[in-house]
Amino acid sequence: MSNLSVYSKKVQSLFTKDEQRQDKVIPNNDYILKAQDVSFGFYGNRQVIKDFNLTIRPGEKIAILGESGSGKTSLLNVLLGVYKYQGDIYYGIKDFRKKLGVVTQNMNLTSGPLIKNLIGNSSITPKIMDEVNYAISAVNMMETIDKLPKKIFSNLFQNGKNLSGGQIQRLLVARSLLNDSKFLVWDEPFSNLDNLNREKIYSNILNSARYSDKTLILSSHHIDCVKYMDRIIFISSRGQISVGSDEELRNNIEYQRFIGINKGENND
Repeated sequence: MSNLSVYSKKVQSLFTKDEQRQDKVIPNNDYILKAQDVSFGFYGNRQVIKDFNLTIRPGEKIAILGESGSGKTSLLNVLLGVYKYQGDIYYGIKDFRKKLGVVTQNMNLTSGPLIKNLIGNSSITPKIMDEVNYAISAVNMMETIDKLPKKIFSNLFQNGKNLSGGQIQRLLVARSLLNDSKFLVWDEPFSNLDNLNREKIYSNILNSARYSDKTLILSSHHIDCVKYMDRIIFISSRGQISVGSDEELRNNIEYQRFIGINKGENND
């Protein structure tokens, strides 16, 4: 009966219409996102995030690291305003939602031309095609696409069933780079890729002058992204959040242990 009572409250909350929180957008050259004293917890559970503060500067590359289940995706969802939270989050880009390039674990491609999956209803101009070609080269998909019957204009099955899981992930990452995106949000985008492919894509995108102005926040349990990041948000097994460069976090015993555990990874 006690469990049923808890479940009923959870179900009731699904049908309770909450007033949606409006984005606090203050166009600013000093930050893309600023979180002040942000806290969050699932109903009936302990707080997952408590009094969290973070300022993400334009062009900055940040990774959220931690073991699976540590709360990386929850933190991303809070920062994007998907989950209700206490505190304040400010966005420094006008039309913030339209400038996002998001890749999540449950995203997929749709049936129809591949080019439409990448650019939507945007006009296919020489400039757009140059951006598309650069993006698919950056994710090592040019050779695969050239083998398709109509190349970039080939039709995909629903959910991209005529492609592998790794190929779909790479195309989703390519799409996030397009459509005038300014803020890239990647949640475990390369779970179906081996170390070598991840390394190539990190290098192609994060070392490219073409994408240097794009801000990135990446959630991962891999450590091979660390050398490309300006800062790390590390979530320990106990839910404690630490922010700093890789060098600064090396003083954190749990971070040292995490890095050590993951040093020998080959393929998840």
